[in-house]
Amino acid sequence: MKTVRKLRMILLCAAMVIGTLAFSTQAYAIHTRVGLPASHSYVKRSYTGRVIIFAGDSRTMYLTADNLKKQRNNCAFVFENGGSIKSIANKGELKPYLDTMIQRYRDRCVVVMNFGINGNGNPKNNAKRIIRTYRRWMRRYPDVTFFVESVNPSGHPNGGVGNPKIEKLNRLLKKEFGSSYIDVSTYLLNKGIVDRKGKGTKDNLHYKRRANRAIYRFVKSFVSEHAS
Repeated sequence: MKTVRKLRMILLCAAMVIGTLAFSTQAYAIHTRVGLPASHSYVKRSYTGRVIIFAGDSRTMYLTADNLKKQRNNCAFVFENGGSIKSIANKGELKPYLDTMIQRYRDRCVVVMNFGINGNGNPKNNAKRIIRTYRRWMRRYPDVTFFVESVNPSGHPNGGVGNPKIEKLNRLLKKEFGSSYIDVSTYLLNKGIVDRKGKGTKDNLHYKRRANRAIYRFVKSFVSEHAS
């Protein structure tokens, strides 16, 4: 009897460990440590329509978690928690992830770039780096449509993640990319979904679920209207 009980306890513990590992693996696909590149596709095998690839930093990482599954079935996400534009530059650790995802859906994808909140101590220099890197990707895949999402508001008044520098960066990106620029920032502010004091954020930097869902819907609508 003691042997049977002991065996049951061993099996129970093993099941709990396996369950925990399975859960951790699933969560890990969405949330990563700072500096660790990752990608995740929600495109079903049966889906044959346009695929939106979101590429960015921790804001993109959280965007994967805060959208309903049925909303994500035409989307893929490539992100580096804490990543700057260097993440997808020539030797950036996220570069091969984005390459792989674009090649996977190349005949039917659009790419939405959303870097810039990190490394924005000097918006003018940051804009130059972003523009140079984005243009390089556009030349690499001339048959793929690229969009540039605005760097969206924070709850910080100062510093590299402060709104004055974010807004300066956005003006430069809008001037450069024109009709390919998605002004999510103005939409969020005008609708009162977020504000410059931190409304709609969890930590004055990353967004709550309502804001993330609003971002997703706005981007999807913009892509539907403007992508060829």
